[in-house]
Amino acid sequence: MNNAAAPLSDLGVTLIAVNADPLAKDTPEVSTGIFAEKGIDRLLGTHLSGIDIEIALTSAGLPPSRPRSFPHSVIYAPGGVPIAYFEGFPQLDGNPPVWASEDMLGFFEALVANYPV
Repeated sequence: MNNAAAPLSDLGVTLIAVNADPLAKDTPEVSTGIFAEKGIDRLLGTHLSGIDIEIALTSAGLPPSRPRSFPHSVIYAPGGVPIAYFEGFPQLDGNPPVWASEDMLGFFEALVANYPV
């Protein structure tokens, strides 16, 4: 996602990295450290724990009690309407980064064409 931030920003798309902490063991400062450790320096970073995770999932149209794994990626159209949802996004050995791939950038170009910002 970090590598895709600049080209997607040119399209009017903002990527946000969220550290979801369902066990409430981290603090926002710990999340900031996690982002820095992973080299995430081009994304807006935020920290969610407790009920905030459930609110975020509900806003994406997902049932809050649903068993879940992370990472999640939710794409919202202007106005906050969820239009796409991905669960997981592993980096497979030998493959280019998913978020910065030509296919993903093309996906976002098509979305922006249908949902102008």
